[in-house]
Amino acid sequence: MSRLWTHCHDERHHPVAPPRWRAAVRVLNQRSMVAVAARNGFRITQAADGLVKVTRVDNKCLIRTSPGNGSATLTTPGIHCTASLGKTSHLFVRRNEKRMHFDGSCFIVRNAGHSAGFNENNLLIVY
Repeated sequence: MSRLWTHCHDERHHPVAPPRWRAAVRVLNQRSMVAVAARNGFRITQAADGLVKVTRVDNKCLIRTSPGNGSATLTTPGIHCTASLGKTSHLFVRRNEKRMHFDGSCFIVRNAGHSAGFNENNLLIVY
């Protein structure tokens, strides 16, 4: 049984899945155990491997988390953000032409073709 489905039927998890969501959750595919809940214009899916996606019905917003590879993504019309704790740990944020990237050792900010940041020795680098 999927985690979302279990949470909706476990009284200890009301903050995660309140009782009013119980009727909205359904298991789509018994083989891959995909659970879906739709509420107030949002659709939440959870796969058997723990991958959770929260999307707006109009597809203008996406939140995605994956415990398998330790990653998270947030995408809206104005911003795109990814983060990972896996082999290539990083934080990346993009808004229009502005970008910020941190990989654990280097921090770089980019805007309209110009870049600046700190390298692994904490020295300011301007490109």
